[in-house]
Formats: sequence, C-alpha cells, structure tokens
Amino acid sequence: MRLGDPSLFVREHYEAHRGVAPPHLAELVVHCLELVALLSRSGLPFRFKGGNSQLVLLESPARFSIDVDIVTTVDKVELTRVVEAIVLESAAFSRCEVRPHRTKPWLPILSFKLFFDSIYTPDACVLLDAVLEPAPYGGVTRPIACGALYEAPHEVELPTIGGLLADKMLCISPKTVGIPLGKGKDAHRLKHVFDVANLHRHAPDLAEVREALAACLAQENAIQKTAWTFEEVAEDTIGFCEQVLAHEAAPPLEAVDPASYLFEIVRGYPDVGAFFFREHYGWSTLRRDCATVIEAVRAVAV
Repeated sequence: MRLGDPSLFVREHYEAHRGVAPPHLAELVVHCLELVALLSRSGLPFRFKGGNSQLVLLESPARFSIDVDIVTTVDKVELTRVVEAIVLESAAFSRCEVRPHRTKPWLPILSFKLFFDSIYTPDACVLLDAVLEPAPYGGVTRPIACGALYEAPHEVELPTIGGLLADKMLCISPKTVGIPLGKGKDAHRLKHVFDVANLHRHAPDLAEVREALAACLAQENAIQKTAWTFEEVAEDTIGFCEQVLAHEAAPPLEAVDPASYLFEIVRGYPDVGAFFFREHYGWSTLRRDCATVIEAVRAVAV
C-alpha cells in the first residue's frame, strides 16, 4: 500500500525535479512525506514538526532534512507498535529499526530508522524522531503536499510559523539548550541557523513567538532537568552567530582553534548545501542568515 500516487515513486518523477533538488533528495522527500501520511492514516495523535515540516507548512520550502520529527503523547510501546504496523502494511518501506537514546535512555524520546529500496542510495532510510510530550504551542492543520513533488489524501497537524521559529531558536546555542560542541553535528546546527532566519523573514507575530519561546524553554528545562533562561540562550546564540560575521570569508580550518565555535562552523558549512532546493549555500549566505538570526533573537528579547 502506498498513499501517494505510484507515479511519485519512480525514477522519472525524481529526475523531473532535477534543478529544484537532486534526484536522490527528491526520492527522500517523497518517502519522508509518505511516512507522515502513513502516520496520519494510522490515527496516531501527533504533530509533524522540525525542518521537514516546512515542506508542508511553507509555500516555497527551501531545504530538506532526512528526519521526520514528531511530538506525540502516546508511550514508547504504543508508538513502536504503530510504526512497525506501518512498515508491515506499506509498500514504500521494507523494514524498521528502533533506536533508543544511547546516553539518556530516561528521556521521553524515541527514534526509528525506516528503510526503503532506493534507486540511488544503498541501505537508504528515513529517520523518525519522536518526543513523547505534548506540543508546547499552537498548531495548524494542512493537507500533506509539497508542490508537484508529493501529495496524499490526508492532513497533518503542523506548528504555526511563529511556534516553529520559537522552537528552532532553542537549537543553536551550544552552551545552553542547543546542540553541544563535539557531537559531530556541525552542519545540523547550521541548518537551524538557516531555519530561524528563513522563518523570521516570513514576519511572524512576535507576541506569538515570545509566548511559544517561554513554553518551549520551560518544557526543555523540565526534560533536561536544567534551568536556562532565554537571556542566556540569546546571549550564546548571538555569540555563535557573531563568529561568522567576524569573517568575510571562511578561514582555513587548520587556522582555527578546534575547541571554538568557529571550528565547527567552518567544518560544517560546506555540508549544509547538500540539503537545499535551488539555492547555493556558501559562506556569504551563512553570514546573511547569521545576521538575520541575531535580528530575530533581539526582536523577541525586547
């Protein structure tokens, strides 16, 4: 069983989007959104969030991620049952693996790898990451569609633009609630920089962003057993982005202190471009987005 039309799962369809996205990326987009549609059809109560939710939320999405991020209030046993049943019934996926959290198994988080037979990539998979907590801000419902690339006869709950912006603002700062240094997620952190800048350019309601920020930070502190304030998060986020603005061109990696923010920025930014539709993502584009992130953080901190 496939929920998207069978014509969406063939080489000709992926190749037809060359110039918008590389064919292997188009294939991953189709399978990610097929997974979202299958979760919706299953009756699971969830919200589709994260980078890939922008494929459905925004009229002109600009980037893709290999993850499907959701929040749901079911427990780990029930979510595992739902995902395994989806794989058994679906013609799009061949098998799945449960990925328990390696360092903090007590966290309300569960991850899966859903494998599919790829035309382009051996052992290809879509990652499903679930936070087993209520969504801390409002949502909207949209049809599951991404232009001509994918469409299914189902709807999904998504974050609002302001809510997603608030959520993403907490993902950058390495010293507080963002991705810490030394985790091998250099490019991943920079994708959050782009997302914050891009969502801010959609001019969300700042009052909504502030309210969502407070709720997201309270939930994150409760989960992680921390007590960070937004002032601390904002200071660290701005400091991170200022490292990019201090250099008109990317410095040689060997000239950068390996323990610094700048080291992971320089090491990670060449890999970010692999996840973009159309746009070339170079150092100058990263500088533009870092400046916009600083603007966004200061706007909601007032």
